[in-house]
Amino acid sequence: MGTSSGTVADGLVKLVELTPSRRVYGLGAIMLAAMSICARNFSDRGGPSFFIPLAVAGAAYLLGI
Repeated sequence: MGTSSGTVADGLVKLVELTPSRRVYGLGAIMLAAMSICARNFSDRGGPSFFIPLAVAGAAYLLGI
């Protein structure tokens, strides 16, 4: 089985190629969702339902910068 150019896998890789701007937009969307979850659970600031989304938002921020 040799490799040939123009396979379906090559087309899929080009279809979902992550440019730097797409990465930042995706990480921004993750941060928005995570911070929205934190805002909804603000009364439970000591619980895992607050800290887990906050950690996800922090990780997305660090990856974004």
